[in-house]
Amino acid sequence: MNNKKTEIIAFFSSEGFFRLRTEENKKKRFEELKEAYEKEFDEPLKPELFDYLIQYDAEQKQRRKDQQKQKELKKASLPIASGLNNISDHIKTLPAGKYVLSCAQNNTHVHEIVLKCLINFCQHNNAKLLIARITYNKNGFCQPDINNDNELWYDPKVKPYLVSGHIDLQGLHFLADSNVIPTARNPLSGFDAATQAGIHAVIPHTKIALSVVAALKNSPTKTLASTGTVTKSNYIMRKVGAVATLEHCLGGLFIDTTDKKNIIIRQLELIPDCNYIYDLNKQYCDNGEVLEGEFIECLQPGDIHAEKMTQKSFDKIVSLMQELKPKYLILHDILDFRTRNHHNIKDCTFLHGQLMQKNTVKGDLMIMTELIDKFIKYCEKLYIIESNHDQALMTWLKNEDFKKDAENAIFYLECMLAIYKHQEIYDNLDNLNILEYVYTYLCKGQYSEENFEESFEENDRKLVNFSRVDESLIIAGIEHGCHGHNGANGSKGSPQQFKKLGIAMNTGHTHSPSIHGKVYTAGVSASLEMGYNVGASSWAIAHIITYNNGQRQIIFS
Repeated sequence: MNNKKTEIIAFFSSEGFFRLRTEENKKKRFEELKEAYEKEFDEPLKPELFDYLIQYDAEQKQRRKDQQKQKELKKASLPIASGLNNISDHIKTLPAGKYVLSCAQNNTHVHEIVLKCLINFCQHNNAKLLIARITYNKNGFCQPDINNDNELWYDPKVKPYLVSGHIDLQGLHFLADSNVIPTARNPLSGFDAATQAGIHAVIPHTKIALSVVAALKNSPTKTLASTGTVTKSNYIMRKVGAVATLEHCLGGLFIDTTDKKNIIIRQLELIPDCNYIYDLNKQYCDNGEVLEGEFIECLQPGDIHAEKMTQKSFDKIVSLMQELKPKYLILHDILDFRTRNHHNIKDCTFLHGQLMQKNTVKGDLMIMTELIDKFIKYCEKLYIIESNHDQALMTWLKNEDFKKDAENAIFYLECMLAIYKHQEIYDNLDNLNILEYVYTYLCKGQYSEENFEESFEENDRKLVNFSRVDESLIIAGIEHGCHGHNGANGSKGSPQQFKKLGIAMNTGHTHSPSIHGKVYTAGVSASLEMGYNVGASSWAIAHIITYNNGQRQIIFS
């Protein structure tokens, strides 16, 4: 049917012509629409057009009758009952290997740049692209008065990669048949128990999300993640559709199940106005090029907790920095404050144990100082975000009695003297970071400001930067200055709450890596056994890398 006839049919359909039952009423309506038709199409309403409309209506009715017969025949051929002998019978199995998982929405054109980038990535990494179908607004694409075919369709460009069902990729399951509506607020909701403990699950969805499911001690955790999409934004512009448009993420999820003990999961997101995606130190372009370079603006390891940091974890972070060469390093909870931490400050047996192990507060700070001096060798600048464990030092200084803590008394008094002198000069403590003071003057950090020549410019001298709570630090368009322990209006912070702010943020604090909208949260870098985390845990060793264009990835270690 040519475009002109389609427009004519659409015109008469919108005026209720085809809903009239008798030909006499249709003829009467045809005459009534004469003036409106001639105004719309700027041509006379020819009488022979009536015969064409009647014929078209009859053909459509016959087509619907034929479709109904086909449905009845199909229904008659279906079994009366069915079932599975085992609950795993519906699961398809593919060999372990490298895959890129994504999804495509019905009746929506593919975003060609992201598809080309993902194909380029797969070709250079020997990975296979798997795209699941998702459906949305099915009734909106079925207009029998206008369309000859009211079936849903998917862009032909994605058809070679389409998959369906529940697919086992050896340690990770792709739930390609889950069909979560694209406007869902949290695409991972309800899938916590979709796989067995230790078996990761990926949900096809237009948003990128990630969470770690808690597991009992000494049991493997599992990660839930959604994919992003290769199709353009296509939503009904009402409340949930308008919100979903803002959270629409182009991209896919790279997974590597070759080593079942170390399954790799990384986000591949196409940032707006870019024609490439990053993965580690490589750029994959839509024209087939692959470029290598130093694209990473900063690395935020999981929360540090210096005194609890194992040599293995430290070596892994250093190895990652040597490979990726980030410009900046962002550290959260650099101090654990092990010796007098707020979790055990009232526990006399704990305090006695610290005495027997000859642990002191200054000893904790010296471990922190040595770690900072080691890290700075692998980046241009280091930023220490003031966090709740860092603030525990000030809390101890304000609340404890040095006369009852002989082994820490001298260090306590040195710190309090600095605090009182600062307050006498500035009348407040707003611009005092006690951790910075200790690093610089009491622990004599190798890269403290007082150890640099005065002739250097400020930006060159400050290799180690200590932030204050509520101090913004924006790198590549991402807010890095929020640890995550302080929420709105005095409440406790959480990634779900920060999502409501509507800004891109990298946070820490929870020790459970996650992605909630624009909020990425790192895990922990130190030991997964801190002594105060009892029971099932969703903690994981995971870091955030931020590229120069604002793209981010969570890297599990």
